[in-house]
Amino acid sequence: ALASVGWGRAGRAVPPLELNFVKGFVAVVLLTITLALRGDLLVGVEWRAVWLLALSGAVGIGLGDTAYFEAINALGARRALLLTMLAPPLAGIAAWVSLGERLAPSAWVGMALTIGGVAWVITERVPGSDRPAAHLIRGVWMGVLASAAQVAGAVLTRAAFAQTSVTPLFSALLRMSAAVVVVLVWITLSRSKKKWTMRRSRDMWGIVLAATVIGTYMGISLQQFAFK
Repeated sequence: ALASVGWGRAGRAVPPLELNFVKGFVAVVLLTITLALRGDLLVGVEWRAVWLLALSGAVGIGLGDTAYFEAINALGARRALLLTMLAPPLAGIAAWVSLGERLAPSAWVGMALTIGGVAWVITERVPGSDRPAAHLIRGVWMGVLASAAQVAGAVLTRAAFAQTSVTPLFSALLRMSAAVVVVLVWITLSRSKKKWTMRRSRDMWGIVLAATVIGTYMGISLQQFAFK
């Protein structure tokens, strides 16, 4: 939640893809240093875990965070963050469809209340907001895409933890590294010979670094421990 405010401010000057790459690269450096200090950097990891976590990072962070930054730019941090509340209902439905997990009637009621509440707040008129309707529609779609990508990433990460002995911090490093590679390829294929925006937005570095430490380095590391 704290990082989303920072991403909202940085997103006014830095495109989502570039912002995702910069925060991912910084997070990879910080995670590498952390693992090196702990003596866990050169541990053996099963290839199955590597592939599962790499795919998880590519989808959940590479695609998901880029879509989330797009949603913040279109909706603002408050509404975009609210859309992430769709992830638990989507995860429940995904487990019901793909894994055959049974959902009690109370679970369906809870999901309906969550989705209805999100829809209610998202469509409210915000005093002082001058965003056009097209931004609202695009933002909602990007927020839903971000939530779906987060669900896919979570399922793949949980599968890696269930089937291998990879540690949470190392899994965070693998996921972030895969995301950085995917986003860099995405940027290379989608842009002409333009200078990086961050070079011209030096005042954004402090905001981006703070949001990266709080939301990416700390946030994803804690998330991995929760998944484990």
